[in-house]
Parts: sequence; C-alpha cells; structure tokens
Amino acid sequence: MFDQKKYMKKWHSKHPDYNQKWRKENKKKVLEYRKEHYRKNREKALEYNKKWREEKKKQIAEYAKRYYEENRNDLLEHGREYYKNNRKKILKRVKKHREDNPGYLREHYKKNRERYLENHKKWLKTENGKMSRQREKTKRRSIRREIINTLTAQEWLDLLEEYNYRCVYCGEEFTCESLPTKDHIIPISKGGENTKNNIVPSCKSCNSKKYNKLNFSLH
Repeated sequence: MFDQKKYMKKWHSKHPDYNQKWRKENKKKVLEYRKEHYRKNREKALEYNKKWREEKKKQIAEYAKRYYEENRNDLLEHGREYYKNNRKKILKRVKKHREDNPGYLREHYKKNRERYLENHKKWLKTENGKMSRQREKTKRRSIRREIINTLTAQEWLDLLEEYNYRCVYCGEEFTCESLPTKDHIIPISKGGENTKNNIVPSCKSCNSKKYNKLNFSLH
C-alpha cells in the first residue's frame, strides 16, 4: 500500500530548501493562509500558545535576555523610532491601561523596588542621567532663590554647539571622561538667572575654580 506521508517525508529530505524557496515566491499567499487559519482557529491557537509559554517560561526568559544583550543598541533605536512614529497611539493606550488598572504602577513598584532602584542608579551614571541631575539641582536652587529658570535641554545643546563642545575658559574639548557643566556668568548666589543668556559651557575644573566670582580668567 502506498504511504503518502512516508513518501513526502523522503522527498522533502532530498529537497530541504524547497519549502523555504516556495514560501519566498508565494509570500502573499502564505500570509493570507495564516491569517485565515488563525481567524478560524483563534481560540484554539491562544490556548495552545498560553500552555506553551507556561511550559517554556524559563527558556523564553533566558532567550529574551540573551537576545536583548546581543541586540541592545538595535532594539533601543527601533524602540525610539517606533515611539516617535506612534507617540499619540502609545500614550492613549497607556492612559487607558492606567484608567482600567488604578494603582498598577504603585503595586508594580512595590514588587520590583530593588530592580527600579538599581536601574535608576545605573542611569544616573550615564551622560543623560548626570545632565538630568544637574538640571534638578539648578531647578531646586532657582525655586529656593525665586529666580528665573527658563533654560531648556535644547538651548543647552545649542550652547554646546555654539562653543564647539569646548570649555569657554581653557578650551578643553568635552568627552565622556570630561563632561560639560553649566557655568552661570552671574552666579545664582549673586542674583544670576538660569537662562540661556547667562550660561556658558565649562569643564568641571574651571567651574570649580570660578566658584561665584563675577570676573574670572585663567590668565
């Protein structure tokens, strides 16, 4: 008696690239078939996927971690691009989730507090984290002294570009090891404002030497 399954198995073993080649040539047809098959068997597919994830939970987590480590930069870039193109849709979805699950973030923070704190510590050591910390300090000082505080992140980047990413006093070029600091021409302690017109980029050393002097020069 002719065994079709056995015959097909033997035939495919001799032509291992046939299926892959056929799928490439009939991509549209394959996608339509998968959509239709999923539509007809949706409940069954969801149940199967749920069961499979529960059985392979550990392996999935290990694979996801390994994949993220190997493709971190590409994934972050893709995430930023996706958020930029779908910002309104994402924010709408987040808002709805918060409305449907009040207290979700609070509960999630309680369960993962240590991880949150560890990630925050790592972020503070990055360039963006240091800049954010510096902005917060300046903001608190501005509120305490009741001074004008209008400097934006974009204005600060414009200032760095204007001074060619170099210290205004010693001319040192800013790097990952030597990060720029905001130096107030008229110090905040002497009534200066935290505005673009009152700030110049300075290295940490020159900023410390200047302290709260109104007229400062290395020469």
